[in-house]
Amino acid sequence: MTLSLSRALAPLIRVNTVCPGYIDTPWFTKGRGEAQAKQVRDSVVAKVPLKVASSAEDIAQLVCFLATPASSNMTGEVVRMDAGMHLIT
Repeated sequence: MTLSLSRALAPLIRVNTVCPGYIDTPWFTKGRGEAQAKQVRDSVVAKVPLKVASSAEDIAQLVCFLATPASSNMTGEVVRMDAGMHLIT
């Protein structure tokens, strides 16, 4: 869809996609309880190459960048922000 829309809407509109990995949010704690949320977070941090859990603010910074003139030559891109989770085989 990203590629199709970026071709169809260019040059007036740029289309890029953000693919986040695990996001450490209060949602996990509310839905799973404190202990299980911590277990999930610790498991993700232990597995991903960057050894971090992304926050909503991390993803927001990427989205804000994509909305600025600094990314004006980007369209049709799928940007992964998953602390390297996609590298795990």
